[in-house]
Amino acid sequence: MKLSYFIKNKEIHVFTDSGFSNIYYLNVSRETSDKIVPCIKEAIGKRSFDEITNIVYQTGPLTFTTARIIFALGKGITLSNPTIKFTGISSFLTYTTIATSKSITGTIAISTMCGSFYKNSYANGILTNENYSDIHEPIYYEDDEIFQNINLAQIQTEILNSTIALQNQKYICQGINVLYTTSPNYVAKK
Repeated sequence: MKLSYFIKNKEIHVFTDSGFSNIYYLNVSRETSDKIVPCIKEAIGKRSFDEITNIVYQTGPLTFTTARIIFALGKGITLSNPTIKFTGISSFLTYTTIATSKSITGTIAISTMCGSFYKNSYANGILTNENYSDIHEPIYYEDDEIFQNINLAQIQTEILNSTIALQNQKYICQGINVLYTTSPNYVAKK
């Protein structure tokens, strides 16, 4: 079984290829560390961790607290179940996949939760702006309507079985490798 999780401010997205899909909405983002394990337990149901073959998670950019939660969870699972493979997918790649499916090209901005944003441009499903030197309009923020009510954990799983994964291999990693940030270029929200 593949298990995928994606943590977003006040949201935990969980998906399994055995049919479980849910988005948990939290009152405050500080609840994330307390709620992630019960969310994953609900996702695997009565199955054991031995039945999980692969865990898909987001590598970033993300906030420091979210990175710590993902890293701690991954390391804990690895220690108790060393046969589980981990696959990390860039948060930018997940958002790009959604925007591309809606025929949108532009720049995605992910909040640092400190009033600034990480950004990366994309076109036709390929992340294009590695040096962060300029901003291409339009800018889509992670809380924009085009990303709402979509299970981002499910999108991560779909990426692995698509040509997007082949085109963007450097944004997918094997093992636990959380990138707290990418070389950020901060941009003010309009």
